[in-house]
Amino acid sequence: MKKTISITINNLVFQIEEDAYEKLKKYLDSIRVHYGASDESREILADIESSIAEKFSKKVSVKKQSINLRDIEKVIKIMGTVEEFSEDSLLDSAAKESVRREDGKSAGEFKDSEDGKQKEEIDNNGASRRRKLYRDPDDKIIAGVASGLAAYFGIDPVIIRLIFIALFFANGVGILIYAILWIVMPIAKSSVEKLEMHGKPVDLKRIEQAVKEKSEVVKKGGKNALKNLSAHKGIFYKIINFPIKVLEVIFSFLKKTMGLIGPGLSIFFGVIFIITAFFSILASNIAAGVMIFNINSEYLVSDLPLIEIASQPMYYVGVISFYLIVLIPFVFLLLLGLTMVKRKNVFQALSNGILIGIWMLAIAGGIIAAGDLAPKISQRVFEINRNESVERSFDYADFNKLYIGAYMDAEIKKGDEFSISMAGRAQDLDRLNFNIEEGQLQILQAKREEDGKLCIFCFNKEIKATITMPELKSFVGFKNADVKINDFEKDIYISVGEAAEVAIELMGQNLSCSLSGVDSELLLSGSVSDLECKLDGHARLTAEDLIAKKVKLDQSIYSKAVLDGKAETLGVKLDNHARLGAFNFRTGEIAINTFSYAKAEVYPTKKLRAIANENSRITYKGDPSDKVTEEFKNGEIKHVRILELDDLSEAKFKIKVEPETYAPFMSSARGFTLTADYNDWPGSDNIIFRWETDHGRFVTDWDDVDWDDFNMEHHEFETEEGEIYWTILPEKFSEFSSSSDPVYVYVEAIGDEDKVLDKTQLKLIWDSETGGVFRVEE
Repeated sequence: MKKTISITINNLVFQIEEDAYEKLKKYLDSIRVHYGASDESREILADIESSIAEKFSKKVSVKKQSINLRDIEKVIKIMGTVEEFSEDSLLDSAAKESVRREDGKSAGEFKDSEDGKQKEEIDNNGASRRRKLYRDPDDKIIAGVASGLAAYFGIDPVIIRLIFIALFFANGVGILIYAILWIVMPIAKSSVEKLEMHGKPVDLKRIEQAVKEKSEVVKKGGKNALKNLSAHKGIFYKIINFPIKVLEVIFSFLKKTMGLIGPGLSIFFGVIFIITAFFSILASNIAAGVMIFNINSEYLVSDLPLIEIASQPMYYVGVISFYLIVLIPFVFLLLLGLTMVKRKNVFQALSNGILIGIWMLAIAGGIIAAGDLAPKISQRVFEINRNESVERSFDYADFNKLYIGAYMDAEIKKGDEFSISMAGRAQDLDRLNFNIEEGQLQILQAKREEDGKLCIFCFNKEIKATITMPELKSFVGFKNADVKINDFEKDIYISVGEAAEVAIELMGQNLSCSLSGVDSELLLSGSVSDLECKLDGHARLTAEDLIAKKVKLDQSIYSKAVLDGKAETLGVKLDNHARLGAFNFRTGEIAINTFSYAKAEVYPTKKLRAIANENSRITYKGDPSDKVTEEFKNGEIKHVRILELDDLSEAKFKIKVEPETYAPFMSSARGFTLTADYNDWPGSDNIIFRWETDHGRFVTDWDDVDWDDFNMEHHEFETEEGEIYWTILPEKFSEFSSSSDPVYVYVEAIGDEDKVLDKTQLKLIWDSETGGVFRVEE
């Protein structure tokens, strides 16, 4: 029976037998005395204790829970003693002196070289050393991943960096791989870890040598790539280093966050990752097995001609490729989960590299297979759909309301008799259910069921329908219904739900409507007496050339209304990021109230009552004689001058644009060069051009831009020359990518005594169909 003592080394607690403790204490005291109390000495001692703690951790297990004297003796033998280190230092000094006497060619130099070589190959215990995978902070460009991998494999870091650059151009996969390695690879902070990274023995001599080398590097300013780059901090360095610094901050934050959440949460998320990865891998294996080995099963149904496709050799290449593309990321997710649960890195560089290589080959194989099979599949599906289409008529009458919830392209028109005709696949028509309740004809499409069969690559096919009825009082559409309503003259109610689109040509009646849900849209044209509509949940209302007496809108939750035409009165309430674009909706009287980041553009001609609350914004054009505006809680109301076409001159004054298109997602700031093309005006020697825009800003000289002020939109600008530059701010791009609202640029030519000689405007339209550019509308 032996007495044990609890000690702490490098923040780790160990149970150690009393005699072993005395031996260890004596050993550490001798090291402290030898190195003294300098900062360099404290770092050496800390590294030594770190190495000892790591070795103790390997010796402790469930069966052996304490450190004994034999363990201490083994550690001391590996680490070496102060006396041995002193003897080695004397021998080294003697050898160097011999080298100096013999011009570097003496037997002493040869022996020292051979001894050093042997020490590099085996450690003091006679065992070959295994390198450990760390990030190298002393030779890093971004995070030391490439140099750490190079040290692990014993190759030049340049080779690894060239590989990452090549992978960067392979669909950006290099960034993903680098990010994963950045997260899972620990950084070599201590001298011990740096020795382990290079596979060098961890003993007193090596630790002291590593610490002194580090001190020398710091004193001389460093010799690694990053410090060399930092020494010449020109504009090129700032441009290149900015995204690198951003990435460093992001990943540093993530790693600190993971460290703060503690073992409990780490294990919790790790278990979630493991379960998710396990079932995803299982599902991938089952799907691939079915697609390869059981494609002819009677329990497998599909809208694609799978048996015909499977006869093509590239089919199996495609299946295997897409299987690996899906599988390998989940394998990495599984390894990440295991790492978080075990609190120990289970990633292996070699196996990870092999998996990534296979994944890249799978991507190439999938692209090749898709390119070969896609045209054949498309042609065959077209032929099948054409041959499977059937026509049916349905005998229902005595209804004046419609309710459609089906994948259907329907035309509803007025007629003296009831008539319903539809065309589509028989299996889709069979799933339609008809019911009449309180004058409403309900047409619903049931979900597809295959009675115990597995349906893969099954799709809903659109049904073409024509419904004729004498009167339509209300219509409700949802579930991918695409409906056109024509020729009805009486008042009507319309409700549009998620993924449905309804277009109606109005004929002077009253319309009330309700729109709710993503991709729900109502398109209006013609004339209406009273229009009252409520929108929410990303719904969209569009009016084209609409003539109305009274319009009332209640919008919320990212809904959007775009109005074109004219009205006598317009009442609007906008809330929760709703949008209203009504610059082209000329209205006599407007009352508008906005809340919570909503934005509105309106055109009052006589009267305006506008209240902007809670960071919302109202922009109006025109010059109403009766105007009252109020702003609360960072709300904003602004006025822009946009001319009507009948106010513009016909030939004397116009704006030239170069180039014709502008891609705002380009890497540097660019826009339109605008030139005021004019003839000389008699009696005006000094002409000033006053420019104005409702979006974007003006620049006269890109070499003289106040970049601190560039993030502010400039709507007005005066120049003596007839040329200016217009650009849109980068943070405003997203507003146009999902919008059809135009941008206006307006210019006045001001002569002597501030006289307006002429004025004109330019209309710019965002064209998403050409990849996202602004074009000039003729």
